[in-house]
Amino acid sequence: MTTSGDLALLRATVREDADAVRRALADPSCDVAGFLRFAHRNRLGDFVYWSLRRLGLTGQLSPEYLAAAKANALLERMRQEELLAELGRLGEIFQASGVRVLYLKGPLLAQRFYGGLEGRAAADLDLFIRSRDLARVERLLLEAGYRPAFRVLVSRRLSRYFVHHFEYRRKELPLDVHWQFQRHFTFAIDYGRVWASTSRTVVRGREYEVVSAEYELVLQILGMLTDLQVGKLALRSLVDIHRIVRAMDAATDWREFLAQRQREGILRPTAYILALVLELLHCEDEFPLLRAELAPTLRELPSTGLGVRAALESRPLSARQKLLALRIYESPVAVSLSWWLLSLPFRLAVYGITRDAGERV
Repeated sequence: MTTSGDLALLRATVREDADAVRRALADPSCDVAGFLRFAHRNRLGDFVYWSLRRLGLTGQLSPEYLAAAKANALLERMRQEELLAELGRLGEIFQASGVRVLYLKGPLLAQRFYGGLEGRAAADLDLFIRSRDLARVERLLLEAGYRPAFRVLVSRRLSRYFVHHFEYRRKELPLDVHWQFQRHFTFAIDYGRVWASTSRTVVRGREYEVVSAEYELVLQILGMLTDLQVGKLALRSLVDIHRIVRAMDAATDWREFLAQRQREGILRPTAYILALVLELLHCEDEFPLLRAELAPTLRELPSTGLGVRAALESRPLSARQKLLALRIYESPVAVSLSWWLLSLPFRLAVYGITRDAGERV
């Protein structure tokens, strides 16, 4: 269960308020062990340790807790190194083949928006491709030792109408190959614009083509909406969005950003998720222009207080959370529910029922 103390300390950590973090950790009533468990449960253990190091506050932890935090950070770093090695291998394969791919999330997100690889752990790798290249990309992955880790219902062609990625595995390393960010009949994301606005990130001397910060934010928002719907929302998703918004804020016209989301059929979910992040992390004052631009759309949406409660009490297959998410789409609830029911068998076949890190139903 999330306590008010855990949440207050996380908020101070996210805001990089060293004085507030120091006071909280020095307070005799602070349950440091409980906070570290809370952070780990929400996949933020590495972020908390990295933040305390950046703020010069690791000395506030007892030797026992510091040793545990270091051990966890070391395990996460080993996983990052494994993912980076595979990322480099994939980069060589696709460069040699002439297939253009974009790299999503994972270690590159940490490098771009956390300022280094230590602030955010990753469990898998994600690629974004043009739909027409899927057969060629799959052939390259099979030659590289990957195997499909998905099933399809009826046919691949029909299944791809309802899903947005396939998963492949090499040994125990998962790789998600996306041709869309998310699937919903109301979404009209401008993928031509996605491919025309890419950026590049260099890690360990190798350059990777990535989606722009704008579309990395869109990707995270849509993923968080889905996680909210299935009761698997971890607070790390909110921290990711906060980091991206912070990086974008000074150079972004938020009114135009939201106008583009309206053109793409995702204004309501975008506004709701961004407002939820600002409220739960208490960072409305950090982004006043964004908050002002969100206000008109928020008047037509459910209370963000419902979303905050859902995020803090996230439970799999919660009917209340599913209904809340359905109310955020750009279609009536009954229509969204019909789409969900129609697509459910296909999504269960492709993604499975019990996948911890990648369930998208």
